[in-house]
Amino acid sequence: MGEWCELHCHTPYSFRNAGSSIPGLVKRAQALRMPALAITDTMTLAGVVRFSQACQKAGIRPIIGCELLVSQACFAAGKGSETGTIIALAKDREGYVNLCGLLSRANLANPKRPIVPLTELADHRAGLVLLLGGCDGAIQRLLVAGNLWGARALVAHYIEKLGRVDLALEVQQTLLPESSLLLVRSAQLAEEVGIPCAATNGAHYAVPEDYRVYDALSCVRLGLNVF
Repeated sequence: MGEWCELHCHTPYSFRNAGSSIPGLVKRAQALRMPALAITDTMTLAGVVRFSQACQKAGIRPIIGCELLVSQACFAAGKGSETGTIIALAKDREGYVNLCGLLSRANLANPKRPIVPLTELADHRAGLVLLLGGCDGAIQRLLVAGNLWGARALVAHYIEKLGRVDLALEVQQTLLPESSLLLVRSAQLAEEVGIPCAATNGAHYAVPEDYRVYDALSCVRLGLNVF
Protein backbone atom coordinates (compact mmCIF):
# COMPACT_ATOMS: atom_id res chain seq x y z
CA MET A 1 0.00 0.00 0.00
CA GLY A 2 3.04 2.31 0.34
CA GLU A 3 2.19 5.54 2.13
CA TRP A 4 -1.54 5.48 1.39
CA CYS A 5 -3.79 6.71 4.17
CA GLU A 6 -7.55 7.23 4.20
CA LEU A 7 -8.55 10.90 4.44
CA HIS A 8 -12.35 10.41 4.35
CA CYS A 9 -13.60 7.97 6.96
CA HIS A 10 -16.88 7.82 8.89
CA THR A 11 -17.29 6.30 12.34
CA PRO A 12 -20.54 5.50 14.23
CA TYR A 13 -20.57 9.17 15.27
CA SER A 14 -21.85 9.82 11.74
CA PHE A 15 -25.26 8.77 13.03
CA ARG A 16 -26.72 5.82 11.06
CA ASN A 17 -24.07 6.32 8.37
CA ALA A 18 -21.26 3.92 9.32
CA GLY A 19 -21.12 0.16 9.72
CA SER A 20 -17.89 -0.34 11.68
CA SER A 21 -16.74 0.59 15.16
CA ILE A 22 -13.77 2.88 15.73
CA PRO A 23 -11.60 -0.07 16.91
CA GLY A 24 -12.65 -1.98 13.79
CA LEU A 25 -11.67 0.88 11.49
CA VAL A 26 -8.32 1.38 13.21
CA LYS A 27 -7.60 -2.37 13.19
CA ARG A 28 -8.22 -2.46 9.44
CA ALA A 29 -5.98 0.56 8.87
CA GLN A 30 -3.25 -1.15 10.91
CA ALA A 31 -3.61 -4.35 8.88
CA LEU A 32 -3.21 -2.30 5.68
CA ARG A 33 -0.13 -0.61 7.18
CA MET A 34 -1.56 2.87 6.88
CA PRO A 35 0.72 5.41 8.61
CA ALA A 36 -2.26 7.68 9.33
CA LEU A 37 -6.05 7.67 9.33
CA ALA A 38 -8.53 10.56 9.28
CA ILE A 39 -11.83 10.81 11.11
CA THR A 40 -14.36 12.81 9.08
CA ASP A 41 -17.78 12.36 10.61
CA THR A 42 -20.58 14.56 9.28
CA MET A 43 -20.81 17.87 11.17
CA THR A 44 -19.41 16.51 14.43
CA LEU A 45 -16.13 15.94 16.27
CA ALA A 46 -17.78 13.79 18.96
CA GLY A 47 -15.65 10.71 18.19
CA VAL A 48 -12.29 12.47 18.19
CA VAL A 49 -11.10 11.41 21.67
CA ARG A 50 -11.88 7.69 21.24
CA PHE A 51 -10.52 7.77 17.70
CA SER A 52 -7.25 9.44 18.73
CA GLN A 53 -6.75 7.01 21.61
CA ALA A 54 -7.36 3.98 19.37
CA CYS A 55 -4.97 5.29 16.70
CA GLN A 56 -2.21 6.08 19.16
CA LYS A 57 -2.52 2.62 20.71
CA ALA A 58 -2.16 1.09 17.22
CA GLY A 59 0.80 3.28 16.26
CA ILE A 60 -1.22 5.20 13.65
CA ARG A 61 -1.21 8.98 13.33
CA PRO A 62 -4.75 10.32 13.86
CA ILE A 63 -5.84 13.08 11.49
CA ILE A 64 -8.70 15.10 12.92
CA GLY A 65 -11.27 16.29 10.44
CA CYS A 66 -14.94 16.62 9.63
CA GLU A 67 -17.32 16.40 6.69
CA LEU A 68 -18.86 19.87 6.57
CA LEU A 69 -22.22 20.67 5.03
CA VAL A 70 -21.52 24.01 3.37
CA SER A 71 -24.06 26.49 2.03
CA GLN A 72 -23.46 27.89 -1.44
CA ALA A 73 -26.50 30.20 -1.30
CA CYS A 74 -24.37 33.18 -2.29
CA PHE A 75 -23.32 31.35 -5.46
CA ALA A 76 -26.71 29.88 -6.33
CA ALA A 77 -28.61 33.15 -6.10
CA GLY A 78 -31.91 32.86 -7.92
CA LYS A 79 -31.69 29.06 -7.99
CA GLY A 80 -32.53 28.34 -4.38
CA SER A 81 -30.13 27.62 -1.54
CA GLU A 82 -27.74 24.79 -2.35
CA THR A 83 -25.46 22.83 -0.06
CA GLY A 84 -22.40 20.73 -0.75
CA THR A 85 -19.92 18.71 1.28
CA ILE A 86 -16.35 19.69 1.99
CA ILE A 87 -13.88 17.57 3.95
CA ALA A 88 -11.96 19.78 6.39
CA LEU A 89 -8.78 18.33 7.92
CA ALA A 90 -6.96 20.11 10.73
CA LYS A 91 -3.23 20.28 10.04
CA ASP A 92 -2.36 22.05 13.31
CA ARG A 93 -3.81 23.42 16.54
CA GLU A 94 -5.17 26.54 14.84
CA GLY A 95 -7.04 24.41 12.31
CA TYR A 96 -8.59 22.30 15.07
CA VAL A 97 -9.70 25.41 16.97
CA ASN A 98 -11.23 26.87 13.80
CA LEU A 99 -13.02 23.61 13.03
CA CYS A 100 -14.48 23.46 16.54
CA GLY A 101 -15.68 27.05 16.20
CA LEU A 102 -17.31 26.47 12.82
CA LEU A 103 -19.23 23.45 14.10
CA SER A 104 -20.28 25.14 17.35
CA ARG A 105 -21.67 28.20 15.59
CA ALA A 106 -23.46 26.08 12.95
CA ASN A 107 -25.13 23.92 15.61
CA LEU A 108 -26.16 26.93 17.69
CA ALA A 109 -27.63 28.63 14.62
CA ASN A 110 -29.66 25.59 13.55
CA PRO A 111 -29.52 22.54 15.87
CA LYS A 112 -31.81 20.47 13.63
CA ARG A 113 -29.82 21.01 10.42
CA PRO A 114 -26.50 22.73 11.04
CA ILE A 115 -24.86 24.16 7.93
CA VAL A 116 -21.62 26.14 7.64
CA PRO A 117 -21.90 29.25 5.45
CA LEU A 118 -19.15 29.35 2.84
CA THR A 119 -18.26 32.90 3.84
CA GLU A 120 -17.69 31.81 7.45
CA LEU A 121 -15.54 28.90 6.34
CA ALA A 122 -13.47 31.36 4.31
CA ASP A 123 -13.01 33.57 7.38
CA HIS A 124 -11.86 30.64 9.55
CA ARG A 125 -9.98 28.34 7.18
CA ALA A 126 -6.49 28.90 8.61
CA GLY A 127 -4.88 25.59 9.52
CA LEU A 128 -7.39 23.57 7.49
CA VAL A 129 -6.82 21.37 4.44
CA LEU A 130 -10.02 21.37 2.38
CA LEU A 131 -11.11 18.60 -0.01
CA LEU A 132 -13.87 19.71 -2.34
CA GLY A 133 -16.67 17.40 -3.31
CA GLY A 134 -16.49 13.69 -2.84
CA CYS A 135 -19.27 11.69 -4.46
CA ASP A 136 -21.95 13.64 -2.57
CA GLY A 137 -20.54 17.08 -3.32
CA ALA A 138 -22.17 19.78 -5.42
CA ILE A 139 -19.25 19.76 -7.88
CA GLN A 140 -19.54 16.04 -8.54
CA ARG A 141 -23.31 16.26 -8.94
CA LEU A 142 -22.80 18.85 -11.66
CA LEU A 143 -20.13 16.73 -13.36
CA VAL A 144 -22.31 13.61 -13.38
CA ALA A 145 -25.16 15.64 -14.85
CA GLY A 146 -22.86 16.80 -17.66
CA ASN A 147 -22.92 20.42 -16.49
CA LEU A 148 -19.18 20.96 -16.94
CA TRP A 149 -19.52 24.74 -17.12
CA GLY A 150 -21.44 24.81 -13.84
CA ALA A 151 -18.86 22.59 -12.11
CA ARG A 152 -16.00 24.77 -13.34
CA ALA A 153 -17.80 27.92 -12.22
CA LEU A 154 -18.44 26.45 -8.75
CA VAL A 155 -14.80 25.44 -8.31
CA ALA A 156 -13.74 28.92 -9.41
CA HIS A 157 -16.12 30.32 -6.80
CA TYR A 158 -14.55 28.12 -4.11
CA ILE A 159 -11.07 29.23 -5.14
CA GLU A 160 -12.12 32.88 -5.06
CA LYS A 161 -13.55 32.54 -1.54
CA LEU A 162 -11.13 30.02 -0.03
CA GLY A 163 -7.89 30.55 -1.96
CA ARG A 164 -5.73 27.84 -3.49
CA VAL A 165 -3.56 26.99 -0.49
CA ASP A 166 -4.36 23.55 0.98
CA LEU A 167 -7.26 23.10 -1.44
CA ALA A 168 -7.82 19.92 -3.49
CA LEU A 169 -10.57 18.20 -5.47
CA GLU A 170 -11.59 14.90 -3.88
CA VAL A 171 -11.93 11.94 -6.23
CA GLN A 172 -13.22 8.41 -5.56
CA GLN A 173 -13.57 5.15 -7.46
CA THR A 174 -16.76 3.61 -6.10
CA LEU A 175 -17.27 1.17 -9.02
CA LEU A 176 -20.71 2.67 -9.62
CA PRO A 177 -21.74 3.17 -13.27
CA GLU A 178 -20.79 6.85 -13.29
CA SER A 179 -17.50 6.49 -11.36
CA SER A 180 -15.08 6.22 -14.29
CA LEU A 181 -16.62 9.17 -16.13
CA LEU A 182 -16.62 11.20 -12.92
CA LEU A 183 -12.94 10.43 -12.33
CA VAL A 184 -11.99 11.58 -15.83
CA ARG A 185 -14.05 14.76 -15.62
CA SER A 186 -12.76 15.54 -12.12
CA ALA A 187 -9.12 15.12 -13.20
CA GLN A 188 -9.69 17.35 -16.22
CA LEU A 189 -11.42 19.98 -14.10
CA ALA A 190 -8.66 20.00 -11.47
CA GLU A 191 -6.02 20.46 -14.18
CA GLU A 192 -7.99 23.29 -15.79
CA VAL A 193 -8.36 25.28 -12.57
CA GLY A 194 -4.89 24.44 -11.26
CA ILE A 195 -5.57 22.52 -8.05
CA PRO A 196 -4.50 18.95 -7.16
CA CYS A 197 -6.72 15.89 -6.78
CA ALA A 198 -6.90 13.92 -3.54
CA ALA A 199 -7.99 10.27 -3.81
CA THR A 200 -10.16 8.88 -1.01
CA ASN A 201 -12.52 5.94 -0.50
CA GLY A 202 -15.20 7.75 1.48
CA ALA A 203 -15.08 4.82 3.90
CA HIS A 204 -18.27 3.97 5.80
CA TYR A 205 -17.19 0.49 6.97
CA ALA A 206 -13.90 -1.33 7.44
CA VAL A 207 -14.38 -4.79 5.95
CA PRO A 208 -16.93 -6.34 3.53
CA GLU A 209 -18.64 -8.21 6.37
CA ASP A 210 -19.67 -4.88 7.93
CA TYR A 211 -21.57 -3.81 4.82
CA ARG A 212 -24.79 -5.41 6.05
CA VAL A 213 -24.74 -3.22 9.16
CA TYR A 214 -24.09 -0.12 7.06
CA ASP A 215 -26.84 -1.10 4.61
CA ALA A 216 -29.40 -1.62 7.38
CA LEU A 217 -28.52 1.69 9.03
CA SER A 218 -28.73 3.47 5.68
CA CYS A 219 -32.22 2.07 5.13
CA VAL A 220 -33.25 3.40 8.55
CA ARG A 221 -31.69 6.78 7.76
CA LEU A 222 -33.42 7.03 4.39
CA GLY A 223 -36.73 5.48 5.45
CA LEU A 224 -36.40 2.47 3.12
CA ASN A 225 -37.30 -1.19 3.58
CA VAL A 226 -34.30 -3.39 4.31
CA PHE A 227 -35.66 -6.16 2.08
